[in-house]
Amino acid sequence: MSQSATYKLGIAFDIDGLADFMYGFAAYRLLFRAIIRADRGLLQACWLWDGDTNATLAGEARDYVIAVESGFPDRLGEIARLMADVDHPGLKPPARRLLRPETLADEPLVLAARINELGHMDQCDTSWVLTAWDTESRDAQTRGGMASGDDGGAQRKPG
Repeated sequence: MSQSATYKLGIAFDIDGLADFMYGFAAYRLLFRAIIRADRGLLQACWLWDGDTNATLAGEARDYVIAVESGFPDRLGEIARLMADVDHPGLKPPARRLLRPETLADEPLVLAARINELGHMDQCDTSWVLTAWDTESRDAQTRGGMASGDDGGAQRKPG
């Protein structure tokens, strides 16, 4: 990121609720599905961080975190609103779902990916993060779930 101020928002996932051996992949699909279908532009010019929490590594919990870092706090606010509204067993309960930067600072998160200013994932060393991105991007276009751009007249499914 540039030297300007950045902001972070963490989203906490329940590993058991994700019900997948590849729970990181499942968490990213859930995150990308919610955001891309609403407004892919929310993820432009951001960094993604992820990892098991300290409590998970110590055997005291089963939590996984994905943090979005951006120079645009309004985008993070919209992402927070979107993720607060998602009803899925793979997400922590609403009161524990969204994590503030001071909480994230103590967690062992690693840099996972960068999404550039054009909305393309251009830095990613983890194949399943890129696969989750590609899958949800393709699915959103196929279903007409992209909020921006022409959906070719496709009808959105209710609910």
